[in-house]
Amino acid sequence: MFPEPIIFLGLPIHLFGLFLILGIVTSYLAVHREMARLKLPVDTLPDLSFAILTGAFLGARLLFILFHWGSYFTNPIGIFKVWTGGLVLYGGVLGGLIGGLIFCKKQKLPFAKFADVVAFGLPLGFGIGRLGCLAAGCCYGKPTASLWGIIFHNPLAIARPLEVSLHPTQIYSLISECFIFLILFYRRDKKTFSGEILLTFLLLETATRFGIEFFRAESHFATFLIAILIFAVSFICYIQLKNKNKGGIMKMKSAFKLAIPMAAIFFFAACGIISTQEMHRGHDIEHSDVNTIVKGRTTETEVVKVFGPPTKVRDTDQGKELFYEYEKTGGFKWNFVLSIGGGTVTKTLLVWLDKNGVVTDYAFKTT
Repeated sequence: MFPEPIIFLGLPIHLFGLFLILGIVTSYLAVHREMARLKLPVDTLPDLSFAILTGAFLGARLLFILFHWGSYFTNPIGIFKVWTGGLVLYGGVLGGLIGGLIFCKKQKLPFAKFADVVAFGLPLGFGIGRLGCLAAGCCYGKPTASLWGIIFHNPLAIARPLEVSLHPTQIYSLISECFIFLILFYRRDKKTFSGEILLTFLLLETATRFGIEFFRAESHFATFLIAILIFAVSFICYIQLKNKNKGGIMKMKSAFKLAIPMAAIFFFAACGIISTQEMHRGHDIEHSDVNTIVKGRTTETEVVKVFGPPTKVRDTDQGKELFYEYEKTGGFKWNFVLSIGGGTVTKTLLVWLDKNGVVTDYAFKTT
């Protein structure tokens, strides 16, 4: 809804990153308070948080890049532009679990107990983070005629198409995270084995996300596959540990063994599907051409000569606004669970002119 950065003390502040940080801080405070309540060593939390956040960030970003490999193949510098959106929840969860497990193993801490406490605070952080998704326009929904649909107007928003009512999937996720937190809050003192809160969180998170995925515009088979696998492993571990709270490690290993054939079935069902359809819309916008624009010197005639007729033209109080958009969808793609190649590349260019037809400012974005 508000993809443009807010200028604070001369620095651009993106709402996506602001809500992301706010979510992390909120989760940290919730976990800190829960550790103090359970009399766990609170002094380990800063290092534990660093390990979890490092693993979560790397996992979430890596999975997003794999999902959108076609876009980043043509624009590799975009891999580092995290403030524009681009984190996958499941990648963050798995990466965070690995980071926390490594830390607990090195420090000889009971992983299950600490995992329960951390899982308790995660829904709060995830929910607040979804407000950042709403601001940037990422994780957007499919078109809808429902009364609660939302419309994105700003060309810099990631959501597409603009000026069309879309399912507010970011709000759906926020509501589901609040629901999950209330359940974990109720269960935290009623658990029967260490790790129950973590498994409950994984079960509820994957179940609700699986349902929301049907309303999202950009759904990937791999997302459904990962959700099913996490849910299946968590469910098997939960049932086995719930019925008999002994041999927990061995039972978790057997759960992962049961998940292997399930993964193989989905993998072979997805392999061999090749997509070669390709579609272009608008004139391609090259970085080198954008760099030729000089504020205060380049004229409207020169802009049109380089980029062609604009997609949209809007009169402003200061003069005029030219909007260019280029989109390429499809291309050669192998769907081996994680789609390699293909994808969608969108380039947008905004040029502002004064009343004399001279460029005063411009903004270029590739997603």
